[in-house]
Amino acid sequence: QIMDTHSPYFPIPEVAGTWATDVPFDETSTFPSQEDEIRDLYAAGTPGLVEAVNGVYDEQILGLDHELLRLRRVLNDFNVQKDTLVVITADHGEMLGEDGRFGHMSDLDTRLVHVPLILWYDGLPPQTQNCLSENVDTLPTLLSALGIAVPDTLDGHPLQAGCRSYARSSIYLRDGTVGELMVEDGTNRLSWNCVEPRVNFEHPDGQPPTQVQAKALFDELQAFHDDVIAHVPGQEQCQFPTWEQVL
Repeated sequence: QIMDTHSPYFPIPEVAGTWATDVPFDETSTFPSQEDEIRDLYAAGTPGLVEAVNGVYDEQILGLDHELLRLRRVLNDFNVQKDTLVVITADHGEMLGEDGRFGHMSDLDTRLVHVPLILWYDGLPPQTQNCLSENVDTLPTLLSALGIAVPDTLDGHPLQAGCRSYARSSIYLRDGTVGELMVEDGTNRLSWNCVEPRVNFEHPDGQPPTQVQAKALFDELQAFHDDVIAHVPGQEQCQFPTWEQVL
């Protein structure tokens, strides 16, 4: 398991300085103190901060590329590449100064929940699935790739079978209160931010959903919202909009 793209941002020597040559924060500090320092520097209006954060993050991705190349060479050297399934994925994205936000503990923004899932295995034919998925889909997808039956007890969906036709719901809690609610059906996603407040429709291709699709998701999200409000104390401030307001 490699977590080199996670904070604290500290690129490996081979790539350090490729893009970020003047870093105003301490690259040797730990998590979460480095993120706190970055937020403080942003609040103080430190020039070049956002560029530096993006630079060191890109350098960490470049460092990960180096490690994956090294892994491939090792697999080839030991002649086990045909018996090894390599998985490249993540549990979250990262805010790098967009809207003044840093880190990943803020909401269900696409830049935080849109992560890669790449399977590299000699026995797999090339395939791309342009679906909305979740990390619970990873295990069923791996089992399916290896020809192992997916147990009915798993929550996830093997992506080789195509996009899901049923809806899933998610909730983001901020300091014990509802920050954002989201439903998605494998093709479209609808989220409601209780803090902003705002409603956001998304589609993997960037195409807006049809009005029928949007209304179906809206009804799912409204039911989910009402259930959350009924079971989580003190959430009355999260007032859900009407369909007419969304339109």
